[in-house]
Amino acid sequence: HWSFAAKFFQVEYTLNYVMATYSKPQ
Repeated sequence: HWSFAAKFFQVEYTLNYVMATYSKPQ
């Protein structure tokens, strides 16, 4: 289902973005 894939990729992208953002200050 496309909605499932979209949600999955959205979570993956969000996690990567958050990790990168929190890694910069440190």
